[in-house]
Amino acid sequence: MKIIRTLFLIRLRRLVAKDDLLAMFFVIMAFLLIPFFLNSVFDKIKNYLLFFTLEVLVYHTNRKDLELLKLNKNYKFILFAEYFIYTLPYVILFLVNKEYLLGFIFAALLLLFINLPKINNSKMSYPFSLFDPFWHISFRKNKLIVVIPVIVFLFIMGEKSGNENLKIASLLLTGVVATFSSFNRESIEHIKSSFYLSKHYLIQQIIANLKNTLIISFPILLCIILFRNWDLLLFAPLLFLLPVLNILFKYTFFENTFMHQIAFVASIGTIYFGTPFIIAPFLYKKSLTFIKNAQNA
Repeated sequence: MKIIRTLFLIRLRRLVAKDDLLAMFFVIMAFLLIPFFLNSVFDKIKNYLLFFTLEVLVYHTNRKDLELLKLNKNYKFILFAEYFIYTLPYVILFLVNKEYLLGFIFAALLLLFINLPKINNSKMSYPFSLFDPFWHISFRKNKLIVVIPVIVFLFIMGEKSGNENLKIASLLLTGVVATFSSFNRESIEHIKSSFYLSKHYLIQQIIANLKNTLIISFPILLCIILFRNWDLLLFAPLLFLLPVLNILFKYTFFENTFMHQIAFVASIGTIYFGTPFIIAPFLYKKSLTFIKNAQNA
């Protein structure tokens, strides 16, 4: 219990300052109030709560203390207990609403993550286009490859339960993963020294990202074909729209990463109204102007 308490405090201190007890109190209270606020809409979001296990997966695969924890013979129990504490609000929701199967799947995913073999990304060779090296960097640094099997699992679960929204969410999540590399920025010197000028440089960036997106989308597209969900192919363009849109945002707000992130999230939040399609020509023009100015400076 001391080890689990220490691990919990270490993670809590990543969110707030070490001695900021008031901030820690508010974080814990917000954590405990999650079931209260989500319970009223539980029937609508119950399947989506499984997505919160992805945060545990990313955290687990990026841990630096696993080798030290393995010195304890009960290290797997310690890890499970730690992750169980992080996800306790969602487990409580499943139990209160008598969704025991979803609660079991939730716990099973935590056990699966703990027992996943360690992936040595430094030795993995990704088939991504090197025109945008940040794809390799993002996948190696954040171990994004482990998210792909989880996305496929969620799609299959949506197929078995007849939940179309879960399958659509799997498609969108794949598109979100494809945007990760575009939040990184190459140096201005790299843009200046490129053989491709303005328009061609931007087009090459878009083409490289479309190729790489197709590679990571292959498993989910294969699932659509195998399960004959032909209607879901209508949503497939969203897989490629998101990374292209994020590239345009990157060069439009190249010198302001905060505005880049805010604008991208806002556009995705209003995708129902067609906002990305309306602003895409404007973003394209702004991106070209920035690249041209950078190369002529």
